[in-house]
Amino acid sequence: MLIGFRFVQDKGKVASVNKKAMNVLILGGRAPAALELGRIFTKSKNKVWFAESFPFALSKYSNTCAQFLPLPEPNRHPKAFIDEILVICNRFNIDLVIPTCEEVFYLSYYKDKFPKKTLVFVDEFTKLKSLHDKFEFIKMVEAAQLLAPKTQKVDNPEELGKLWKKRNRCVIKPVFSRFGEHVLINPLSESDLPSAVTAKNPYVFQEYISGKLYCSYSVCQDGILLAHTCYSSEFYAGRAAIHFEHITHTGICEWVSKFVAFHRITGQVSFDFIENENGLYPLECNPRATSGIHNFFQDTRLASCFDQLEPRQLVEPQGRGQHAIMLALILYGFPKVRSWGMLLKLLKTIWKSRDVIFDLKDPLPALGQFVSYGSFLRKALQSGITSLDATVEDIAFSGENIFRE
Repeated sequence: MLIGFRFVQDKGKVASVNKKAMNVLILGGRAPAALELGRIFTKSKNKVWFAESFPFALSKYSNTCAQFLPLPEPNRHPKAFIDEILVICNRFNIDLVIPTCEEVFYLSYYKDKFPKKTLVFVDEFTKLKSLHDKFEFIKMVEAAQLLAPKTQKVDNPEELGKLWKKRNRCVIKPVFSRFGEHVLINPLSESDLPSAVTAKNPYVFQEYISGKLYCSYSVCQDGILLAHTCYSSEFYAGRAAIHFEHITHTGICEWVSKFVAFHRITGQVSFDFIENENGLYPLECNPRATSGIHNFFQDTRLASCFDQLEPRQLVEPQGRGQHAIMLALILYGFPKVRSWGMLLKLLKTIWKSRDVIFDLKDPLPALGQFVSYGSFLRKALQSGITSLDATVEDIAFSGENIFRE
């Protein structure tokens, strides 16, 4: 038994629903992770609805979607966003609500508004915010007595410059960010340092750790680890992995088990690690779904991890196949080819990988993705932001006090 596992039923701590076909509402349907989850729940004989503020969400085109339901933009109209979800839950008698993207923070903030019959699969808001905060997360790691990189919070350019002069082998990134964007690794000169560092937009200054990068995705309830996968990738969009293959890494599984048990975490949670001869160093946490979920391709055991808490074995991917967001792999992979060796590696990866979007039994999302990506690209061009930022522009949570309605 791994450190920190507690395979026991605790009815007083975790809500559950009866063992029956459920009505499931999945949020964040723009993400391939949401599509994967919808297919798994449908295969498990449940009925799935998707709700989104982005009108051309990928999952809208899926035959697993009983109905696609539009929502207000959560980071502009959070209360209206929640009110509409409540209407949906009552109208369709929803048993289970699962967020997959950063709408998780808005859902968590208003979680108490939901009726007891509806299980909202999120943790409490202050805990989620700390996990998302790259400085507070490191403090949570240290509180659990786990190894962590030396990390400081910086709220002005002058202090950042002084720290860089003392140790220029470092990682500098916003306290709140995603996809690894706006991250500086070992900046060569002081002129490369970000100038937009303020009390309202703080950064972290973190020691640079060399080693092998790993990512994990897990599902847990009240500190009990129920599902887990670990993977490492050579292909990224920005610094977001777009190619995945499950690997067994006992050390990472034990680390995640201990961390989620210490902080009694409920929900989907994902971590980035660097491993070297000194051990495992967690870099950051995403308290939401990530692409690691694709390693559970058509695995109906994963669905059970969201609705019940009972004595059982940890669910890990059974297959060792490769998976990729194929369109992203092509669009981001080929421009980075610098040699025949890199080209051959990319072509071999494309050949061996399952496209996480295309499915013969559910073919339309493979066509709908072009509409989705095209819409994000147009938004990026109109707003002067990156295409990755455009994918979350209406749902991103960066710690600001936006719950004002």
